[in-house]
Amino acid sequence: MDLKQVRKEIDQVDKELSQLYDRREELTRQVSKCKKGTSSPILNVERENEILDKWAKNNPFKRKFFMNLMTLSRNLQTKVMLDKHIVLIGMLGCGKSTAGKIVSNALDIPLKDVDNEIEKRENMTIAQIFEGKSEKYFRQIEKEEILRLAQNEAPTIISTGGGVVLNAENMKNLKENGIVFFIHRTPDEIIRHINTEKRPLLKDGPEKLYEIYDQRIHLYKGYADYIIEKNAFPNTTAGEIINILQTMDF
Repeated sequence: MDLKQVRKEIDQVDKELSQLYDRREELTRQVSKCKKGTSSPILNVERENEILDKWAKNNPFKRKFFMNLMTLSRNLQTKVMLDKHIVLIGMLGCGKSTAGKIVSNALDIPLKDVDNEIEKRENMTIAQIFEGKSEKYFRQIEKEEILRLAQNEAPTIISTGGGVVLNAENMKNLKENGIVFFIHRTPDEIIRHINTEKRPLLKDGPEKLYEIYDQRIHLYKGYADYIIEKNAFPNTTAGEIINILQTMDF
């Protein structure tokens, strides 16, 4: 059999796999409906191990294939079953936006970065708003955007600004409509990885970060449903968030 013929047969197999995947995805959606309201978590380790042992016990490549397939199924279930927003809070520079993008890609759930939404609305950067108008003006706009995003149809990943916790009404709206994850990163770690010149609150020097941290840490922890200790790799942080969602009772 020559290469052309082999590829032709592979194309046929891929066609059949695509059709089978469509059928499996539809069944996964039905599983989501069956689990809803039964306090059954999305992740079922025992069930997944049974599948791996049954169909891919002695073939490491096939095992990886089924593991990836089950990850996709879990992520789809999460998207279908989740009826609240995923809210990310934490210090400026803690990695909320980066982790949010990874979770967004994995779960196919839209990401809304509050600061980006404000910049689009005002047609100005955050730094320009602070300098040309005032922090008070920014906080009012932030409050309006938080309310708008919180009231949008769930699920959405909402990545907030560092000061969102300063307004109790902001957090009330977010907690009523979302699951709040605090990404915890110390000032020492943040300073090593961010450009402080682009952060209006740090224009007078990075030492301001320690003051902000001391003022807000109790608020972050108090409002959080879950605390994620910031890891070296954003993928790990995002993975922890997804794992928590998939082990929750729905």
